[in-house]
Amino acid sequence: MDYKAYEWRIALSLVVLLILIQLAGFFTMLQSNRAIAISAVEVELQTASQVVTRLLKLRQQRLAQSTAVLAADYGLRETVASGDQPTIESMLDNHGKRIGADLGVVRGLEGQLIAKVEPGMDESADDLDTRRLVSEEGGMHIESADSDGQSAFQFATVPVMTPRPSAQLTMGFAIDKAFVKDLSELNGLGVSVLSRDKEGDWQILASTLNGDQNNSLAQLLPAQPDEQVLSGQLHGENYQLLALPLSETQGADLQLVLSVPLQRAMAPYQRIEKVIAALILVGLVLSAFAVQLVIRRLVAPLNAMAHLDSLTGLPNRRVLDMTLHQAELSRQSRGIPYSLLMIDLDRFKLLNDSFGHAAGDKALQVVAERLLASVSKTDIIARQGGDEFAVLLNCTDQPAAERVANTILQALAAPIDYAGESLNVGGSVGVAVAAPGEPLPARQLMILADKAMYEAKRSAKGFVTTRA
Repeated sequence: MDYKAYEWRIALSLVVLLILIQLAGFFTMLQSNRAIAISAVEVELQTASQVVTRLLKLRQQRLAQSTAVLAADYGLRETVASGDQPTIESMLDNHGKRIGADLGVVRGLEGQLIAKVEPGMDESADDLDTRRLVSEEGGMHIESADSDGQSAFQFATVPVMTPRPSAQLTMGFAIDKAFVKDLSELNGLGVSVLSRDKEGDWQILASTLNGDQNNSLAQLLPAQPDEQVLSGQLHGENYQLLALPLSETQGADLQLVLSVPLQRAMAPYQRIEKVIAALILVGLVLSAFAVQLVIRRLVAPLNAMAHLDSLTGLPNRRVLDMTLHQAELSRQSRGIPYSLLMIDLDRFKLLNDSFGHAAGDKALQVVAERLLASVSKTDIIARQGGDEFAVLLNCTDQPAAERVANTILQALAAPIDYAGESLNVGGSVGVAVAAPGEPLPARQLMILADKAMYEAKRSAKGFVTTRA
């Protein structure tokens, strides 16, 4: 097991933690921005609805005053009394064009039609039921003028006195495409007017939205939409909507809907979010470098102290225990054998007493280098302490382990040059082989290898082999 894996685990854990913290903060900001944008849109819709209501009231006052002026006109009263329809229509047309009205109607007291003109209408609507356009004094009057809800007007109706009431005069402004376009240009919002048909379904009367969005809007509007803010998708795009009843009654047959795409409201926040996302990315990169620096300057030395021998740089007993455990797991799961060699230097104490601790340290360092050169890179060499070393041979059976033991003995037999002196240490090796079989505690294999080493030292055989 590579002890440096702990460093990578610490680094990875820190980086992942930083990423999670940054992402949590970023997504919290996104949700907060969305909530702020929706709140701002709702305020914008409420403000726009107040402007629209005020505008409609002003139009109603203007319409009521102009209608009353025409109804009081002596010429109109005389013409109505005489029943001269062409003249009545001419007067209605002229007055309607002056005030910008789209409809002028004179009806008898029984509701019979006397005269009708449509000065502001592109096409004549012969099927208008003008008897629907009857208003009480005061208030705002907007109503559909046919049963299918295809035409709607803001209107005023006043009596024609000759000198007693002899007819009713109605003047009206059409609720049409020009009307919603003007409102949209005034407040910068989408404006739609919907009417309810005979089956109770909503249909678009006039709108600044496109056809697909209008279809979605007609389905989104509830059956009894009192003034309220709605949220929904219009042809796949998120919108905030405000439904405003136009008729006098609750659950009105005419609704004006103001709409704002959330994308528009979110655009300023999205620009900020892109900048913050870029800053977070830069911050994460810098954090990764900072983590690497901390690992290199702080964690790596501590990790080395915990897992490496300070004199030889070899793994210590802790690493050996971990690698033995892993080797045993591989043997049990996949039947892979391994061997453990315990090595003790024969003349180290004499060398240490004769030449001093510096010479002993030098000898241990040279022995470590020779052991590393005697085994493969996949094997583990550890210093047990003092002049004892251990070698874990992965994927190795008994013949291969004994060949390595011979190679090690030959390497240790070579003299060590120190301050012009030749130092001879030599060594004894105990070989313990863990072949496929029953589970074997790592400590037991170390005991067997240790016993074999002492047997080799006692009998001067160089190495002794035992099987677990």
